[in-house]
Amino acid sequence: MCNINAFFKNQPKSFTPDEVQAITGASFVNNPHSEGAFLNKKIVKSLTKINFTKYQEEIKKTPLLVTHERLATTGGINLTNAHPIKINKNYYLAHNGVLSNLGNSLLSDSFVFAKTLKESLKTMEISKAIDNFTSNHHGSYSVIIFNSNGEEAYYFKNESTNINLYRLNDNSFFLTTSNINQNIIYEKILREIELPDKILFRFWYEGKRWKMRSLGKLHFKELTPVTTYSKGWNWKNKNGLYLDNYNDYWNGYSWKNKWRKK
Repeated sequence: MCNINAFFKNQPKSFTPDEVQAITGASFVNNPHSEGAFLNKKIVKSLTKINFTKYQEEIKKTPLLVTHERLATTGGINLTNAHPIKINKNYYLAHNGVLSNLGNSLLSDSFVFAKTLKESLKTMEISKAIDNFTSNHHGSYSVIIFNSNGEEAYYFKNESTNINLYRLNDNSFFLTTSNINQNIIYEKILREIELPDKILFRFWYEGKRWKMRSLGKLHFKELTPVTTYSKGWNWKNKNGLYLDNYNDYWNGYSWKNKWRKK
């Protein structure tokens, strides 16, 4: 799968361009199909490794730096499918994972995900749109959504993906979906923050400082265990509802998917 790095900076030198280059370089080796970044209110995308040492001023000034290294699963290898992907004029997203039944040979699952969120945001605020999506779509995901001025972000994941979140000694935050070599930023890390498997965090920039708050676990649909019988390729539960694609997700106690009437 892909990799996301997010740097929530409280000081101009919270992360240097050389450190960003080292962190993303290690990730790009295993995710070589494109790289993109959000820095100082602009998006940069490339089908080759970005040289972040050329962005000295942008990295110094930006309070939020998000990078994404892509390993293509669905969709073509092109800049359209490179992350961050624009949701609407206010938000972008970067996604790590594979979303079930989204995407095709041309457009990635993440691109379709962004368009789905765009429609939801016409009638609901961002955290509700996220919750609506996770309740109705399945697969693996680790996602950061951030606004166009880089002063607000939402991060959410399910148990199929990994995340490491660090608080730095200047109270900045560093979030990465890879198991980073901590020697790269050893002197900067104050402590690692333990996260539950399913979580939604909000980060916001206030008074020139980043703050973080948990919005609680995502509202996955909890369903009754499949203990009755299989009818062809569909499982039926005691309420007379059917479950398609029953291999999507099993947590040891119950299936997680969307039940339907026959």
